[in-house]
Amino acid sequence: MKKKILVFLTVLIFSTAYAQTDKGQKFIGGQLNISGNTTSFFHDFNISNHRKISFNGIPSLGFFVKDNLAVGSNIKIGYSKSFERAVTNFDDDPLLIFNTEMNTIRTTKSYGIGCFVRNYWDLSQRFKFYLQVGFDYGFGIQQGKSFTSDPSNPTPGVPIEQNNRLNTANINVSPGLVFFATPKLAIQTSIGRAFYQFTHSQSKILATSSGTFSEYGLNLNLSSFYFGINFHF
Repeated sequence: MKKKILVFLTVLIFSTAYAQTDKGQKFIGGQLNISGNTTSFFHDFNISNHRKISFNGIPSLGFFVKDNLAVGSNIKIGYSKSFERAVTNFDDDPLLIFNTEMNTIRTTKSYGIGCFVRNYWDLSQRFKFYLQVGFDYGFGIQQGKSFTSDPSNPTPGVPIEQNNRLNTANINVSPGLVFFATPKLAIQTSIGRAFYQFTHSQSKILATSSGTFSEYGLNLNLSSFYFGINFHF
C-alpha cells in the first residue's frame, strides 16, 4: 500500500510539473543581468581605455493562452556606469610639444515596459526550451562629465557636462532554457538575441542638440545573458 501511494505521489508531482505550461496557467517572476567590459586601444600617439558595468532587471507576468504558448508583459529597469580615458601625445611633433588627456565618466538610468510571446518545447520531463519574441519601449537619462587637459580649452578645470534624455524602441528574438525545480518553481536562463533598436537622444542642456540612432544585429556576449526565477500557478 505504501509503495502504491509513493508511486502515485511521484506521478502526481511530475505530471504537475509538466502541466505548468498548459493552457490557463500563469507565471510571475523576473530576470537579472550583470555585465561589464574593459577595452584598451593603442595607436601611434593615441591611447584609449574604457571600462563599463551594467545592471538590468526584468520583472514579468505571463499567461498561457495555449499549451506551451504564453503571452505577457514586463518592466525593464537598467543602470550602467562607464569610465573612459583618452590621451593624445604630441611630444614627437616639434611644433606641438604637449599631451592632452580627456577623462569621461558617464551614467545611464533607464526604465521601460514591454510585451512578449513565448513558445516552449519539451526537452525532458523538467527541462524546456523556449523562443521569445518581444517588443519594448523605454526612456532614460544619460549624464556625463568630461575633464580635459587640452591647453586650448577656454575654461581649464571646468568639466564639460552632458545630460541627455533617451527614448528607445526595440524588437528582439531570444532563446532560453527552463528547469522546473519544483512543480511551481522554474529556473530560467537565456543568452543571445537578434534585435533591432531605435534610439532618440535629446540634450537637456542644449535644446537644439538631438540625434537618432538605429542598431541591429546578433548579440552573443555577456550583456545578453540573463538568469531568472519564475513562479507558476
